[in-house]
Amino acid sequence: MSKFKQELTDVKIIPNLKGVIIFGVAFAIRFILFQFSNITEILGSRVEIVTPVTSFTRLTEGLYLFGNGVPPYDGGAFHQAPLFLACFQLLSYLPNISIPLTYIITDLLIAYLLADITRIKQHLYKDFPRIDVELEAGKPKEIDPWIVSGLYLFNPLTVASCLSRSTLLFTNLSIVLGIYYSLRNNKSYGMFWIAMATYLSFYPLMLVIPAILILTNNTSLYIGWLSGLLILSYLLVDSWDFMQSTYGVILLLPDLTPNIVTCVYLCCTDISEIQESSVVCCIPSEWHHGCV
Repeated sequence: MSKFKQELTDVKIIPNLKGVIIFGVAFAIRFILFQFSNITEILGSRVEIVTPVTSFTRLTEGLYLFGNGVPPYDGGAFHQAPLFLACFQLLSYLPNISIPLTYIITDLLIAYLLADITRIKQHLYKDFPRIDVELEAGKPKEIDPWIVSGLYLFNPLTVASCLSRSTLLFTNLSIVLGIYYSLRNNKSYGMFWIAMATYLSFYPLMLVIPAILILTNNTSLYIGWLSGLLILSYLLVDSWDFMQSTYGVILLLPDLTPNIVTCVYLCCTDISEIQESSVVCCIPSEWHHGCV
């Protein structure tokens, strides 16, 4: 096991010109677009990109209440984890550019970790049998890790999520860090970041089982980290109301703000009605009296 861990430690991606160009262009695109406030406002209000649980506008409302001594979870407008209040309150004391830079750097860090995960995966599977499609001149084909980073960084939805200042970005970072440290067989950090992802969004709870399988039964670490985060949250807001407002809103759906799923459902419903109308129109007139 120690030899295996040493091999994983030695697996690192080496920065090259391709990586520098990809990350440099991605940074420049995001930084320039952040200068147009109307773009960030429009994207921040689009239901295709943000939800009540990830909206920066909702986070701003919660920060205002928290800063004025009002319980941020009163009124049902704020649905995000208490740690966001503490972190973004600290950022509010810094220059205005600090928040866009935080989102940009987070996005770049996710892309870098995805490249590193790609390299680790290829190292772990290097001795596995391959099918003909995966071979080139008798040797396994390898995906360039920087291409993986580029696919992430230049995905329009990824760029839009960054510009909208959706807090989902931090959940994604926690998920990627959890996978990264699990693959590197770092039990403590792996379980911490999966616990953090669960704390921020609840859905990453599903990652616990595969992580336990990778790290050979470390449920207690996960429970310990998650319990610590919840207790810290209680100390921040001096109440357990955040449990209902953050995880309850995901499970019970009290805030039915329209989202992309609703839009798709309504679109499909309209198409079905149009199809039914078209069928009726195609039926001979002498059959119409039999249609309900």
